[in-house]
Amino acid sequence: MSDSSAAAKSGFRTLRVLGWVFGSLILLAVIIPLAIAVAAPFIEDGIREYIKTNGTSSFWAAFWWWGLFIIAVVAGLAILVLLTLSFALHAWRRAVWENIDRFFAWGGELRIMSAAQRAALGQEGYDRRSVEVKKERTSSAQPTWRFDVKDSFGMPNAIFLTNHGYSVSDVEVTWDESEFTGFGEASFAGPMSPGTGKWFEGVPTGKGLEEGVTFHVSWRDQRGDAFERDVLMPSEDIRSAHENLLRKRHSEGVKEGYQRGLQDHAETVLMSVPPPAPRWSISWGAGSWTADGGTMEVILRNAMPDSTAHGVRIDSMDANSSVVDAGYWQQMHGEGNRMFKVRVHAGGVNQECRFRLTWRDHNGDEMAEPLLLTGLANQNLPRASEDEEPGDEDPT
Repeated sequence: MSDSSAAAKSGFRTLRVLGWVFGSLILLAVIIPLAIAVAAPFIEDGIREYIKTNGTSSFWAAFWWWGLFIIAVVAGLAILVLLTLSFALHAWRRAVWENIDRFFAWGGELRIMSAAQRAALGQEGYDRRSVEVKKERTSSAQPTWRFDVKDSFGMPNAIFLTNHGYSVSDVEVTWDESEFTGFGEASFAGPMSPGTGKWFEGVPTGKGLEEGVTFHVSWRDQRGDAFERDVLMPSEDIRSAHENLLRKRHSEGVKEGYQRGLQDHAETVLMSVPPPAPRWSISWGAGSWTADGGTMEVILRNAMPDSTAHGVRIDSMDANSSVVDAGYWQQMHGEGNRMFKVRVHAGGVNQECRFRLTWRDHNGDEMAEPLLLTGLANQNLPRASEDEEPGDEDPT
């Protein structure tokens, strides 16, 4: 059977039931007035006698009483007809008795309560809701906290708090003074993202080093709900961190000492490297000569930069020439020239003139070096005429 035909059949049954009820009520409404109209001539004399004997007020009281009685009878008969139809028709029986059952079930749930009972019932609902809210809050994602001793900021007593987990805000850390001595508060307003952290200063006490330090952390999650938790920084982690810091400091000290030693060694090596030895040379300077010789200027040159020479002295080593002035200088450091005068004898005109140069180096040791000049005749130097006096006279 299709759904449309079943629905049509059910609708037809309902109309038929309603027709039975409506017809029964019409029948009762017609029968009762007809019965009263037929009986009226027979009871009229009785009504008049009743009014004459008992009065009008008593009549109307009786009228209303009998009216209510008749209405009750009609209602009872209507209910009786409906119940009869409900037993006879399936659809009507289901509609009537299911509603009656539902009515009694609803009526059974009604309870009369006192104010205390209502308050207790309200508290029970509040407690049940509180449990649900607490369950919801505890099920939300929360961070995992970790405390470490670090030296990242150049401070020996820095404690670093790291957020491993989810974003939170308004983090505050407190501690037991018997386990930890803090240098100020550890309160961090604003957000703290996962993987980030905050630092504060303090040192564990003797008890904290032996048993560890328990930090109390409070914060607000992404919903703004407040949370708190105790987080232990184990004593093993504290000791290990301090040992690592000591090793780091020792390593840095060794490294710093090594670098300083290298620098001092380099400076010592630089200081211990002797300056270069002078590079000496001599050459003819101004003057005039003849075949018998003459007085000439001779230039002494040191061509070595950064060299050191103290007490420089030059002397003749043969009979071809002789030094006619001091030929001595207190120092000749680095590049430079000095001039001295030489009396060239006849042998020095065509032959070499030999000299001996002495000085003291940076250590004070005496040094010596031979120097020579080629004969004057072999140089392109001005020559005096035979009638002129050749240069300065020999002061000796």
